[in-house]
Amino acid sequence: MNPVWTRCLLPLAALTALTSALISDFQQASANPSRPTVRDQGAIAQASSSARQRRKRIAFIPRQVGTVPSRRVPGSVRGSACKAGAQKLTALTPEWDPQVLSASTPTFLFYVPLASAEALEFVLQDEAGNVVYQQTYTPAARSGVIRIRPAAAPSLPVLQVGKPYYWAFSMVCDRTDRSRDVLVDGELQRVEPDVALAAKLAITDGYDRAALYAASGFWHDALMTLVDLRQANPSDGSLQEDWQDLLRSVGLSSIAQEPLLPCCTLQPVARPAL
Repeated sequence: MNPVWTRCLLPLAALTALTSALISDFQQASANPSRPTVRDQGAIAQASSSARQRRKRIAFIPRQVGTVPSRRVPGSVRGSACKAGAQKLTALTPEWDPQVLSASTPTFLFYVPLASAEALEFVLQDEAGNVVYQQTYTPAARSGVIRIRPAAAPSLPVLQVGKPYYWAFSMVCDRTDRSRDVLVDGELQRVEPDVALAAKLAITDGYDRAALYAASGFWHDALMTLVDLRQANPSDGSLQEDWQDLLRSVGLSSIAQEPLLPCCTLQPVARPAL
């Protein structure tokens, strides 16, 4: 055989295969214009894989190790029959107090199991023991993570920088015997970001902003940034993974896959006399 033709065999075979692939893609596109071709699907999968590899796992790094363990799950309670299931009432907080935020008004998240509680109660106090905010709520009809936003109250004062505040959240099992409440509580302190962090936050948004808050020790800000992102993009699986990574970083794996309830605050009811 002529050596010239021998050298042309491989290029000719490659050209034939390429032509067949292009014809196949054209036929797929003609049959279903909205359906990606095999070639497109491969490119999409490769791009998605690259995006996942570029995004680092979000993790909370405390500003300093606290000296007081938080009570984010209840202790033993006499006759607390209103708790249902194995998963306890849980505050979505780190393991040590004080918790830090930069926002002037706080937002709190709690996992609440489906139970026979008569009401839920949230109380926020200043360092002198004065009640800054207090409200009771109707329990939801399903278990999941709820959001308590005292900022919705027009009378709520702005949190003072550097001052400690104390919160408590209760499942009220018996209005006539509050010793049976299932209770979690903790300490909160507002801290202003330093100049360097503030400059970074000014040019950062989305996931990167949540990751920056978490790496800088601002738990509440990181948590709420992710909550807002998830609620705005409920079908984004990567945000669900980010949420789980953040909760796992503070030992909350057991509730990392619990749903965010569609309501952002519960319906208030008349507050019982204490």
